[in-house]
Amino acid sequence: MLLYCARLVDESQCAPTPQQREEAAALLALLTPVAKTWPSEYGLAANDIAIQVHGGYGYTRDYDVEQLYRDNRLNPIHEGTTGVQAMDLVGRKILRDTAGAVGLLTQRMEAAIAEAHPILAEEAASLRNVMRELQACQDILAQENAQAEALANATCFLRAFGHMVMGFIWLSIASSAIRRNPSPVLVQGKLAACRYFFAFEMPKVVAWLAPVAARSRLTLELQEAWL
Repeated sequence: MLLYCARLVDESQCAPTPQQREEAAALLALLTPVAKTWPSEYGLAANDIAIQVHGGYGYTRDYDVEQLYRDNRLNPIHEGTTGVQAMDLVGRKILRDTAGAVGLLTQRMEAAIAEAHPILAEEAASLRNVMRELQACQDILAQENAQAEALANATCFLRAFGHMVMGFIWLSIASSAIRRNPSPVLVQGKLAACRYFFAFEMPKVVAWLAPVAARSRLTLELQEAWL
């Protein structure tokens, strides 16, 4: 995801036409809160699994993964916390999308689905379904009468949105690897990683979007005294 955003930085400055530069800048602005959050959350999750692999000694200083976890635990909080980035995504980047960035991202994802290798047809269909779910929730958020209601479940929406973007990226990576065929081992590795993400991670999107679709007010109605 960060490499994709880095590419958008280059395109926003060096693309051949003004329109292409403007589109890249709009996409970069949309994805910035996601890029600040998704990798920091799931990079830490990878560190957590690394500790688990070492068993009971994993959390001790006998193994480097303990320090990696401590160091990377900073990432989800030092950029203003995940919740702040979620409110930025929903409140500013989506509900005030004057540059049409969401539409541009949709076009790129649709192109990736259309160009996906036939062997990835199931994953391509899964990405399209997730896109529909996200769009339905975006429509619900746009109908909220007050900003507090629209932002109440922003973190759930951010997690789902990030998974959709990563699904788009993995589909593109796997399709490119198959077509270029640099080496059989590399292709199988990319294909397995893509399929794993769609099989084990993408189903989480439905759960994250459930409170958004239901317009849950639980977080708004909680009182400090109850905590």
